[in-house]
Amino acid sequence: MRFRLVFIRSRREGTGTAPVGGEEVSEWRERQEKLVRSLVRRGKLPFLITHLPDIRYLTGFTGSDALLLVSEGGVFFGTDGRYLTQAKEEVHASEVYIYRRKRDFFHRFLRRGSSLYFDQERTSFAFYREMESGGYSPLPEKSPVKKLRMRKSKEEREIIQRAAIIATSAFLRVLSRITPDQTEREVAAALEFEMKRLGAEGVSFPPIVAGGENSAKPHARAGSRKLLGGSVALFDFGCVFSGYCSDETVTLTAVSGRPWRQRVVDAVKKAQDEAIRAIRPGVRCSDVDRKAREVLDRKGYGKYFLHSTGHGVGLEVHEPPSISPFSREVLREGMVVTVEPGVYIPGEGGVRFEDLVVVTGTGAERLTYIPKTGVIPDIQSTRAR
Repeated sequence: MRFRLVFIRSRREGTGTAPVGGEEVSEWRERQEKLVRSLVRRGKLPFLITHLPDIRYLTGFTGSDALLLVSEGGVFFGTDGRYLTQAKEEVHASEVYIYRRKRDFFHRFLRRGSSLYFDQERTSFAFYREMESGGYSPLPEKSPVKKLRMRKSKEEREIIQRAAIIATSAFLRVLSRITPDQTEREVAAALEFEMKRLGAEGVSFPPIVAGGENSAKPHARAGSRKLLGGSVALFDFGCVFSGYCSDETVTLTAVSGRPWRQRVVDAVKKAQDEAIRAIRPGVRCSDVDRKAREVLDRKGYGKYFLHSTGHGVGLEVHEPPSISPFSREVLREGMVVTVEPGVYIPGEGGVRFEDLVVVTGTGAERLTYIPKTGVIPDIQSTRAR
């Protein structure tokens, strides 16, 4: 199949077309066909997609400006002139339309006054007003792509595992080189550099490197304090490879002289193990979260568990399903999720262990491989060396 590149101008300027070479790729076509079937069943056409990760999932496009219109007549991709060459190279299973104004893209396919469904969670109010001012009737709907993205193909799972391998390899290299005078910010920068050096496109999020009392903040920012100045060091990191993210947390602690630290480490590790053991197709995400909370409640640390147990990972580092007490989602084979219980005691520090797992036909398989013992190495011993 050959694709066309269409330049969309205002009506008084006329239109022009040019050919685009390319081969249709079955994976992209299959995703788009699933989406169209879903929207036809729900009677929600035409549907406008503006969320860039969704557009990447459906077409392969990685730029920062794009629209995707799904209609009974097909799936149509639009972007501005900055991405002309990039769209030719990346977009699969869709014609490429180059617009000057987004409303020109609508005018190309829709009559004024037409209804136009859109993703209510990912479309800005400003864009909603643009649809209205263009003469259309915008109708908010839940994302039709969210459910498609939750279950990863074999190829997607392999890419995520590759991202995890790069990230953990980088962490172990950085860990072996940490010196007593390094700050949290310096270690975070070294970790980001090492992930990129090993082949990552970028980081899933700015690495969280927190020592001592700072580790009691679940999303602490790396600062100027010496990382090894306390007795706890928490590292939350991930990288992006071929568009897909990884996410892992390791906590290291010196337990000598503070027996409660070992109790916290053991409790968090037990909570993670119980949650992972509960994972299998058909289990409610809220039940997995409950398993982790029950352990921490029994150990007396339940009130210090301040967030959900996990989340999905893919083209975004936080995506459905949510492993939380409020989730209504059910686990399915092929989903990739984090399991990351934590205990955060103000004035003392925090412990969190996080692994990526894929839901298999019978249970869960870890995609991250660093042992979560909490004591590799003893920080006080490291500092003495």
